[in-house]
Amino acid sequence: MATSRPSRWWRLIAFAAALIAFAGLVAAGSVGVLRLQAERHRHSRIREETKTHRLPLLESSDNPLVASAARSLAPLRQAAGPSRDVLYFVATPSLADGYAMTIYPANDGDAAHVALIVVREDFLKRTVTVLRRYNFVVPKAEYNALTRKFDALTDDWSGETTADCLDGTPVAFERRKDALVTSGIGNAECSDHDRDVDMIVERLIIPHAPADAKIGPHWSDRSQTPDATPKSQ
Repeated sequence: MATSRPSRWWRLIAFAAALIAFAGLVAAGSVGVLRLQAERHRHSRIREETKTHRLPLLESSDNPLVASAARSLAPLRQAAGPSRDVLYFVATPSLADGYAMTIYPANDGDAAHVALIVVREDFLKRTVTVLRRYNFVVPKAEYNALTRKFDALTDDWSGETTADCLDGTPVAFERRKDALVTSGIGNAECSDHDRDVDMIVERLIIPHAPADAKIGPHWSDRSQTPDATPKSQ
């Protein structure tokens, strides 16, 4: 028996609807795959950026955090002289001036020297202004103990995917030990690893910094947090 014309139309409509639904599923699946690939690429990029690299911090870097840290450290590059054991560190609290420092042990005696500057960066002009300078010493025994912890955390650090945030306290370091040079960047508010690295430097610097430097926890103004200075270990 011949199929009626209305029945054929309903079949065509049902077939077209099925095709549209199938195309929608394919499109949704494709979007999901693209999003997954984009997320994987983002994680891979962040891990690569936050791992420890075997090179110094460079102003010519394509990474703006690396270039910024290198500019902040530029006025301190000669402070350590020929020392082969140096820790360079930069911390830049959100919406505040940054701290850049060079720390190195004396060839003899029981002290390690610290040259610290407070800097303000013009990100549009890519220039850094030194606001204040401080020179002081910390016990060499503390320097040695804390840099051993620092090196254990950073030497072979493979990066992570949780340090991609826009706020907080970006940190950067460059470490020189004999012929080995390593460096890294991160954010002490977004990453447990970076927070641990930052706290090592805080414990070394803040208890011994001059009172007029007013450096408090998380590189804040000590006058606003008088009882929260990290304890030396």
